[in-house]
Amino acid sequence: MRLWMAALAASGSVLALAPTAQAQDQTATQTIRHVSIEVLLTELYDSNVARSSDAVAATRGVERSDTAFSPSIAANILLPVSRQSVFLRGYVGYDDYSKNDQLDAGRAKIDAGANLRIGLCQGVLAGGYARAQSDLQDLTLITTRNIETVESGALNMTCGRSAGLAPMFGVSTATSSNSSAFLVLSDYQNTTETLGLSYRRPSFGVVTIFGSHTDAEYRHRLFLVGGVPTKDGYEADSGGIRYERRLGARIGGEVEVGYTKVKPDIAVSPDFKGLTYKGLIDFRVSSLLQTSAGFEHGVTPTIRLGANYALNQNIFLNATYQMGSRFHLNGGVSQGTNRYKGVTLGPADLTKEDINSIYGGVRWDIGRRVALSTTFKHDHRNTNIPGFDYGDTQVTVAAIGKF
Repeated sequence: MRLWMAALAASGSVLALAPTAQAQDQTATQTIRHVSIEVLLTELYDSNVARSSDAVAATRGVERSDTAFSPSIAANILLPVSRQSVFLRGYVGYDDYSKNDQLDAGRAKIDAGANLRIGLCQGVLAGGYARAQSDLQDLTLITTRNIETVESGALNMTCGRSAGLAPMFGVSTATSSNSSAFLVLSDYQNTTETLGLSYRRPSFGVVTIFGSHTDAEYRHRLFLVGGVPTKDGYEADSGGIRYERRLGARIGGEVEVGYTKVKPDIAVSPDFKGLTYKGLIDFRVSSLLQTSAGFEHGVTPTIRLGANYALNQNIFLNATYQMGSRFHLNGGVSQGTNRYKGVTLGPADLTKEDINSIYGGVRWDIGRRVALSTTFKHDHRNTNIPGFDYGDTQVTVAAIGKF
């Protein structure tokens, strides 16, 4: 089961489905104590667990249509500590499939850290842990079961007054490990350092000029270069500008544009030079209706064999409607385009995919401690390999106990 299912049930909306990394850590200015713990019992129907054609599913030994029972516990905790605050949010659970026992697995996604205020500086220090069975759309024919674990950490700080110049810096790292012997070659470590200078003024917003360097390394993937074993990976350098602004309480957002240069460690892998960008805007139409939209085009490491990196382009549109005090509705559409660059190992290597999605859900807060939610999501995928094209519908029903 995808990680989005647990996040979806925990929140009672499908906002977690939006293909964007905008769900950021709590800012250092938040000082209100908040403790929310939920126990969830979720039933999933998935029309195409294999994420492929009938023929590919049969080769993998996977039943396309299946149901899964998934108990889990989710938490969202923020505790002030003097001028600082600490937070923990995430979930742990287990997916039990009716037909495809080989996909049964525990799953977890936990983020914890501290919002910092030190003199004129504020920022976030955070660590993360995620573990789950890989979605079969990310795996090859020879691999069905793979537990991917990602450990991450980040420190981001900005120093300065509310108006004027403010230098900023950040460092983040993520380490991915795979349980499948075929995917150990795709274990990677990705580290990014960022420096920037912001100009802030309440009536103008925040404009930041930044530069960043990324070093991605596939720790167990070696190629012979001039007779010398060389680890696969890439270095990426980016520079650009970001603008953030809120116009009252109803509308706000940010947009970022940069130029990125990717240099693979293996000379035969294709490089990349070009624009990268992302943006997010949220608009409160009324006290009941909230909308958001976002887009992103960037470079990321990937666990896909035969790929050195991925060029990802995603857009989404989402809306949330509060119908009375107990019903919350959510829905949206998204489109993702992924291009995988590297040294392909054979004709069955997937090099491009386009995924269109529509999703929706409703949550009913029956009482102060009990809620029900139901969600749906439909995906349509096109790739360079017809056997990996598919349509898929997923429906969940969840009972939620709140503490």
